[in-house]
Amino acid sequence: MHQAALLGGMIHDAPHYGWKVAQPPHNWGKMAEAIQNHVKSLNWGHRVQLQDRKVKYFNFKASFVNPHMVCGVSKGGEETLLSADHIVIATGGRPRYPTHIEGALEYGITSDDIFWLKESPGKTLVVGASYVALECAGFLTGLGLDATVMIRSVPLRAFDQQMASLVTEHMAVHGTRILRGCTPLRVEKLSDGRLQVTWVDLASDKKDTGTFDTVLWAVGRVPETRGLNLEKAGVRTNPNTQKILVDAQEATSVPHIYAIGDVAEGRPELTPTAIMAGRLLAQRLCSRSSDLMDYDNVPTTVFTPLEYGCVGLSEEEAVARHGEERVEVSQGPGEGAARTQACVALHPVMAAPHRGPRQAGVLASCFPGPAAWQGGAWGPERWL
Repeated sequence: MHQAALLGGMIHDAPHYGWKVAQPPHNWGKMAEAIQNHVKSLNWGHRVQLQDRKVKYFNFKASFVNPHMVCGVSKGGEETLLSADHIVIATGGRPRYPTHIEGALEYGITSDDIFWLKESPGKTLVVGASYVALECAGFLTGLGLDATVMIRSVPLRAFDQQMASLVTEHMAVHGTRILRGCTPLRVEKLSDGRLQVTWVDLASDKKDTGTFDTVLWAVGRVPETRGLNLEKAGVRTNPNTQKILVDAQEATSVPHIYAIGDVAEGRPELTPTAIMAGRLLAQRLCSRSSDLMDYDNVPTTVFTPLEYGCVGLSEEEAVARHGEERVEVSQGPGEGAARTQACVALHPVMAAPHRGPRQAGVLASCFPGPAAWQGGAWGPERWL
C-alpha cells in the first residue's frame, strides 16, 4: 500500500518532467486483490518449504499441558497431543482495541484488517501515534482518500523527535489532517452507516465531533500469550505487558522453552529481527553455532510518505544516557534527490558523545527521505 501511494505521487509529478500522464482514479479493489494473493502465495510457499524439508506442519491452536507437552485443537475440535525436548514460542502479537472507549470494538478496525478490506475505507480516522498509525494515515492520503490521524501526545515516541517532526510536518503539508493532543471518547454508528466520533482536546477540555466512513485503531499491540496456558509450563511473563521473560539465549524461565519475536519481553517488534533470532536459535539447538542475537543497533525504517531510516540511539536517548554536554548532533547533506520541495532541507543526523578527540564515537544515524530503508539499513554500517 505504501508503494501504491508512492506510485500515485510519481504519476502526479510526472508532468513536471515532461511526461503527459493522466491522473487516473485509484482502484482499491484491484490493489487489495493483489495484496491478498501475494500473502496467500507466501503462506503456500512456506508450507511447501516445510514439506520439502520434511517438517511436520499442524494447523491448530495449541496450549501447554505441562512443560514438555502441548495440546492442539483443530478447527473441527479434534485434539492432538505433542511432546518435545525443546519448545519455541513464536506466536507474535495482535493489534489492541481500546475497549474502554464506547463503540471502539463494535465499529472500529485495526491495521491488520485494512489489508483485507475489499472496498475502499473512504474517509478514515486513524487513532494512534505509532509508526503503524502514521504509515496507515500516510498511504491512505497518498491513495487519494481523506485521512485524519489523532495523536494523544507524542508521535513516534521511541524515535528521534526531530525526525518525527519532519515526518508529521511532511504528512500535514501533503494532505493528512493531524489532530494533536486529542483522545476519542466514543464511536457511534449513524443511520446512514457512517461513524460519528466524539473526542476531547486534552489541553482545553473542549469536545468535538467528526463523521467518518472508517475508524482505524493503531494504539499498540498485545502479545498472543493469554491462551497458551503458560502457567501449566511454568513460563513467566511480565504482568504488565503479558510478554514472556527471556534471557540472552532466548530461553524463558523454563530452560528448554524459548520465545522469540514480538511475544518476548524487551525485543524489537520487527519481523526481520525475529527471523534472525529464530535462525540463530535453531543453529544453537542443533549445536551448529553458539552465536547469540545482537539486539543493539538494529536498523529500522518507518514507511511514512517521507520515509525515515535510523539505527542506534535517538538524540533524546543519547542525552539521557550520556548527558547533554557530552553529546554533539551534526547534520550533513544526504544522498539522493528529494522528490518534493518539502524534502529538500532534510538531512541525516548523527549523535556522538565527546570522549576526547580520539574516543568520540557515532551513536546513531538517521536518514529521512526517499529510499530511506537503504540509508537506515546500509548507510549506518559505515559508522558503527
